[in-house]
Amino acid sequence: MTVDALLSVAPEYDGPPVANYGTGTIDGEVVTFEWNGGAWPAWFVANRLGFSLAGIGLVLVATLPYDRYDTGDESTSSTLVDRLGRFVPSPLSRGRDGDETDATEPANVSLTPVADRSAGGFGRLFVQELRLLIRGRPWWWYAGAAVIAVVGVAGTVPSAAIVSVATIWPLFVWSGMGYRSVHHRVTPFIVSSRQPYRQLFAEWSAGALVTGAFLGVAVWPTVLDAGLKGAIVLGGAVLFVPSVAQVLGLWSRTRRAFELGYLVLWYAGPLNGVPPLDFAGATTETVGTVIPVAFGAVGLVALGTALGHRWLQT
Repeated sequence: MTVDALLSVAPEYDGPPVANYGTGTIDGEVVTFEWNGGAWPAWFVANRLGFSLAGIGLVLVATLPYDRYDTGDESTSSTLVDRLGRFVPSPLSRGRDGDETDATEPANVSLTPVADRSAGGFGRLFVQELRLLIRGRPWWWYAGAAVIAVVGVAGTVPSAAIVSVATIWPLFVWSGMGYRSVHHRVTPFIVSSRQPYRQLFAEWSAGALVTGAFLGVAVWPTVLDAGLKGAIVLGGAVLFVPSVAQVLGLWSRTRRAFELGYLVLWYAGPLNGVPPLDFAGATTETVGTVIPVAFGAVGLVALGTALGHRWLQT
């Protein structure tokens, strides 16, 4: 509409059909024109209304089948009406929240006595924690991880793009750290064992390995080009992500604290390239600065806090 007003006073204008507020006029003639605004055309209102309705529809399509935050491992709802009742109060859902479920008695099983609680050592426990982190994902998740590895090593995609993808792909892997032992109610067995801190270190090491694997293939060109400074960027991220994920899982006893907080940080930092929040080196502006060191320091503090939490548990 602005360009139409411009063409009415300067029909010879052949520049880009966008509003220009002073840029690109250094070598050109400045022509003043007047535009009083006018009413929005009907097509514009219909266009905006259509997008708004489409957005609401997408929210409903994503929300109704979403059962990630159910109290059980699987959703107890069987229909979309049941799912909708969790969000919109109605007579259909009244009384269901207060229903008590029959408690099931544990199976009468016999367990083999444990003669040596240190059998296997740290290495075996680390392998088991790593398996717990990465197993049970859908096939497309593993396929995506393989694509990230190949594209990252090949270096055919801009660093910012591949780092942004690599830092969000393992989100639900990291969010299980610290929370898993609480969710499955095995914390009393861990804290009463001979070495209650071993599981904590094994879980953290597994998370650090996952972080190093995903970010390593994504930022390795930066590491090669920047040498020690690039290695510091990678090291800061490896310290930061699993430590924060573990301590938030331990203290909050839920996945949500890390998932929501990390998603916001990822959106502002690696995805949109805000240097002070770019913990993964998606932009080259953080190389050689104090930012990776600061994130690494936060990771060390978080790891110490997790150890303090385990000490309180024991």
